[in-house]
Amino acid sequence: MKAVVMKAVGDVSGLQLDAIAMPTLQTDTQILVRLKAAGVNPVDTKIRRRGVFVDSLPAVLGCDG
Repeated sequence: MKAVVMKAVGDVSGLQLDAIAMPTLQTDTQILVRLKAAGVNPVDTKIRRRGVFVDSLPAVLGCDG
C-alpha cells in the first residue's frame, strides 16, 4: 500500500510517498479498516514540525480516517 511517510522532523521536505507493508492484526480484538483517503489536520502538522507523539522514524501520519 502507499502512504506519505515522515522520514525527518521539520518542514514538508521530510515527507515522502512510499510503498509500505500492509498492517497485520496483532490480537483477535483488532480490525483492519480500508481507507480510500485520509485527511491531514492541524495535529498532523504539529507532529511533523515538532516530532511529538512519534516513537520512531519513519512514521505514517494521519489521525483522521
